Amino acid sequence: MNTVVADDASPTQFSLERVDFTEKRNQGLQQRHESNISKVIVTREDIVQFRDHRVGDILRRMPGLFMGGPPGENRDVRLRGLDKEYNQILINGERISGGGEKREFELDRIPANMVERIEIIKNPSAEYGSDAVAGVINIVLRAAPSKFTFDGMIGAGGPTQGRGSDKYLGDQNGMFTMGNSTGKVGWRFGSSFFQNLRVTEKDKLKPNLDRDLDNEYIPTKSIDTFGELLWAPTGSDKFRLTPFLLYREEDKGRTKDTFGANGAVKASESEHEFKVLREPRITAAWDHRFSSGAVVELNSTLNLHEEEKLKTLETGTKPGGTFTPTKRTVEKEIKRDMETIVNLNYRQPFSLFDVRNFFTTGTKIRLKDRTKDKSKLDTTLATGVTANTTGPKDNYALEERNFGLFASDEIALTDKLYLTAGIRAEMLDGATTDKRTGQTDNAKLTTDLTPSAHLVYRLFEQTNIRASYAETVRRPQFDQLIPTLEETATQFKLGNPNLRPEKSRNYELQVEQFWPNGILSFGTYYRQLKDKQEEVIIGRDGAKDVFQFSNVGKGTLWGTEFEGMRQLDFLTYQWMRYFRLRANWTWTISSKVTDPDQRATRAFKDTPRHIINIILEYLHPDTGIGFNIGMNQISERIDPKVDGTTKIEDTLRTVDVSVTKTLGKNMSLFFDVRNVTFAESRKFDKGEFEKTSLPTRFFFGLKWFY
Repeated sequence: MNTVVADDASPTQFSLERVDFTEKRNQGLQQRHESNISKVIVTREDIVQFRDHRVGDILRRMPGLFMGGPPGENRDVRLRGLDKEYNQILINGERISGGGEKREFELDRIPANMVERIEIIKNPSAEYGSDAVAGVINIVLRAAPSKFTFDGMIGAGGPTQGRGSDKYLGDQNGMFTMGNSTGKVGWRFGSSFFQNLRVTEKDKLKPNLDRDLDNEYIPTKSIDTFGELLWAPTGSDKFRLTPFLLYREEDKGRTKDTFGANGAVKASESEHEFKVLREPRITAAWDHRFSSGAVVELNSTLNLHEEEKLKTLETGTKPGGTFTPTKRTVEKEIKRDMETIVNLNYRQPFSLFDVRNFFTTGTKIRLKDRTKDKSKLDTTLATGVTANTTGPKDNYALEERNFGLFASDEIALTDKLYLTAGIRAEMLDGATTDKRTGQTDNAKLTTDLTPSAHLVYRLFEQTNIRASYAETVRRPQFDQLIPTLEETATQFKLGNPNLRPEKSRNYELQVEQFWPNGILSFGTYYRQLKDKQEEVIIGRDGAKDVFQFSNVGKGTLWGTEFEGMRQLDFLTYQWMRYFRLRANWTWTISSKVTDPDQRATRAFKDTPRHIINIILEYLHPDTGIGFNIGMNQISERIDPKVDGTTKIEDTLRTVDVSVTKTLGKNMSLFFDVRNVTFAESRKFDKGEFEKTSLPTRFFFGLKWFY
């Protein structure tokens, strides 16, 4: 009888209660050492050990990464300081719709209990999509296990700011996963409920000594489910069905008071925004293995992103301390992304002149339909007059068609030297429709050829020397391509349907030294970009400048990266063998954009000079007591604006602490504190100084597994 060959992701294997990292090798390091392409791998073991709730929490400790989004939140990942649109986010090797204009996806929407491992590839091979200038983040979901498993967690906590019981208890989390395999069938199912409270307080001082006090109070609820059904009718075939659903509600309340130099309130705002996000996705896959070792893989993915938002903003005055609105703005917005992906790959090992090869070729079709429908109405409350202020980019439909074809070969040139060379071709076209006028603009068909080559030399058994080259692209944002003219109170913005993709040549060099449970890695990277996209002033209309995103010239980015992890069992004292130290440091040596039209040279926007993580871990297998202390530092970020001003975001340093204690064989308690040093975000922009408080958050709970 044929039985299911499932991916054994048993919590017993990876759970913190079972981890004794003085005796067994980290699986992520093992996979990284054996890979012919440079990558960082976060395993299930790492995820469980740090008790992260969302994928964004996991990634913020990784080398060369920092998280963008609202202060204190881990939403938008940025690799080596580049903006979020330079990354490619994949789930099980396929793109996911995110609803953002920059083709991004908010990583804090994926619960950690869904994830088996995360692969970070900073110089992609031909098998990945070409739009990955900064790199690829591939999130691999947990698959059907080979035996029955069950694990779960319940916890509560919250920020040190809040109202009533929300203070300290505004966060609540419960999750579980379970799975089994019997005969030819395997399955896994999991679900997560996460209630989160985000409280931010902003204090802005203006050049005229006016002061803005801005407070946000955002409770969020997420209900997420995922699963896999695996059927292996023969020893050569596997069929997989992988559905998941992400659902989130955000109920935002915000108030803002503007004080004059005399301390009196000059103006006030009150805002309420309710947002719902849905992300259903299903993948059907078939794998067939031939007796020769060749493999055929066919999968199809249907991904839907829906976002609905209702926002009401009232502005007015506060005589006698009572808010009196004078104007009301109501915005309604619905965004919908539908993406269909069909992917076919063929893999074949063979030998040619006694040289071992592993050849892979494949094709991918990706069809995307995107619509945005937004209305904006301004009402003057004293007169009751309502004006429609909907913008020209607020209602559009977009079609995008992408056809890709690649070929790649892993070649064992010697027993120590391996080359992975490949090339990818992608053809992209589409159309944009202005839903107000019905006018449709067809995009020009573009073809991108992106070669890549990855070389690894295994100098010694535990030492790798790596070199790689890849060509990648960064495609424009959706709304930048719409040929509309948008007027604001201070400027005009003109769309650019002729905006070309940025093209980048990526170079990497790296040396890795491995130990049974450690690594020391040092490398350098260089990005050479052509047709850099930036917003520039292209003219003037009356008293207002006209801005447009254009291809301004060339850009270069050069930096180095250090990573170390080592068990301290080599030190003299026996008690030190229960400690492990992790550290990584990314140093951007140079970032430069050369704009011949403006006759200017400037740095890449918002690129930190240094990204540093230091983590000390302790786990005693006999007592079951463990703790982690981690420091994350993002250095000063400078954004040179096209109008000649400069925005500066000050260095941000946070410290997190977590403690765990096992309770018997299958259960543990944990207690986490984020931002124990009460760090604040500080920003300088156009003579204004803004300080945002980042609340200290704590979380405690119980984990179990079977």
